[in-house]
Amino acid sequence: MLRAVEHRGRGLPHDRISLRGDRACASFMARAEQAPHDDGDRLEEDGRLRRRADGRKGQGLRPGGREALERGAATKLPCRRHPQPARRGDRGAAARDAPLHRVHQPGQATPQRRRGRPPRRPGARRGHALAPVGRRARRIPAGAGPGMSAGATVHKTAIVAPNVRLGEGSVVGEYVVLGRAPRGKKEGELELVIGPGAVIRPFTTIYAGARIGARLQTGQGASIREDNVLGDDVSVGTHASLEFGNRVGSRVRIHTGCFLELTHIEDDVFLGPHVVFTDDPHPQCPAYLDCVKGGVVRRRARVGANSTILPGVEIGEDALVGAGSVVRAKVPARTVWAGNPAVQLKEDIRDLVCFAGIYPHAYSWLADLPAREKVGV
Repeated sequence: MLRAVEHRGRGLPHDRISLRGDRACASFMARAEQAPHDDGDRLEEDGRLRRRADGRKGQGLRPGGREALERGAATKLPCRRHPQPARRGDRGAAARDAPLHRVHQPGQATPQRRRGRPPRRPGARRGHALAPVGRRARRIPAGAGPGMSAGATVHKTAIVAPNVRLGEGSVVGEYVVLGRAPRGKKEGELELVIGPGAVIRPFTTIYAGARIGARLQTGQGASIREDNVLGDDVSVGTHASLEFGNRVGSRVRIHTGCFLELTHIEDDVFLGPHVVFTDDPHPQCPAYLDCVKGGVVRRRARVGANSTILPGVEIGEDALVGAGSVVRAKVPARTVWAGNPAVQLKEDIRDLVCFAGIYPHAYSWLADLPAREKVGV
């Protein structure tokens, strides 16, 4: 709140100043009639007259000089703390046509950008979006290396060890690691062999010591450890983990999130998402390696999602294990099992009904499975 008080002890023509709270304020601009009464301590030397009314410290106005008073009466001088460009009418004739401070004029050189940061393209999005694989991939020419076949495409971020034999026409995605040395082995001691036509998607890791057939397909983040042997046309899903010692046939579908270790899988097997094969019958002991034994899945067997196969369990040919089952005993061929623990539900897989009515019974499209008339459910 402003209030007027009598100004005492100062030789100013005006006898009133304003108070804002406990701070005193006076006019910003000097007047010519102040000169006879000025004591030379309230005007700045080279700036617009500003009065600092510091009532808290009991001080008066800013110290200044008598010379500034005379200049301030004729022209408004800029403030040092808050410089402002002068108007053209207030400048001298020599500087009247000069350009304003920090204002670009036509005909002058355009200010350069800061080095190290290229200009953004119009409409470009912020961030570091990855370019398509073709822009960052390198195509392996003929004779490029002892293990790299001509026509293979490897992304620039992939790590391919010298001991990798990559088949012709293979595609290796971003951040793939091929030929990593397993624990206890030196770099380059074991060889990784991958057949032609493989598609290895980003973040897949395949260790040295594995042998893989033609047309491998991996999802993102798949892991294939050493001492794995895979046939042709095998698909390993996203984040599936094949630990050491697996033997996988051809045309096998290992779905997302499966876990296999010391497991033997024959041809044309389907494993649903998150199927787990265990190999330790009990917690570790000094001789636990003598008891370790993986499971066996015979030809054309199907295992539903989220099933757990305990160590040493065999699933017979053309058998079907329902989703969410825990299999503790041998599953005979062409039978249907489900549950926790899994029990036999059907003696013959052909007793199952095709609910869509397309086939007379399950697996009737297989040439070597004997045809059979559909019986009750």
